[in-house]
Amino acid sequence: MPYLIRNLKYWSDVYVSIIVLDGSNSSNEIIIKELFPNVEYFYLPISMEQRIFFVGQKLKTSYVMIAADDDFMLKSGVSSCIKFLDLNHDYVAAFGTAAIIESLENKIYLRKSYDNLIRVGQITHNSPWKRFRYHFKNNNFET
Repeated sequence: MPYLIRNLKYWSDVYVSIIVLDGSNSSNEIIIKELFPNVEYFYLPISMEQRIFFVGQKLKTSYVMIAADDDFMLKSGVSSCIKFLDLNHDYVAAFGTAAIIESLENKIYLRKSYDNLIRVGQITHNSPWKRFRYHFKNNNFET
């Protein structure tokens, strides 16, 4: 929960709609609604795939960003992805650089993450849902 609160604070000064799909063991609605009244919160202890399908019915924006509570998306990175998509209409998704920051024995370590995504390249299933499922199935994301 501390990571989610950190992310919500970080994005609170940006004009974006935020929807939280909480799949944890217990609801955090009271805390989230008290701290961030403009956030749409849904407690959905179902698979990630089912949560994505659920929120897909609610989206009304041109772009969407999917982030786990412990992911931290820089505003500049998201802005770069949006600019890329605006200039390249034949693309439907953009992904920035991912890094893992860890501390071990009072030292900070940084390493690139998701190197396997580079090998995925283009996913060419005709169905958007099949492309989505292929991506998550083949990149070891938790569902």
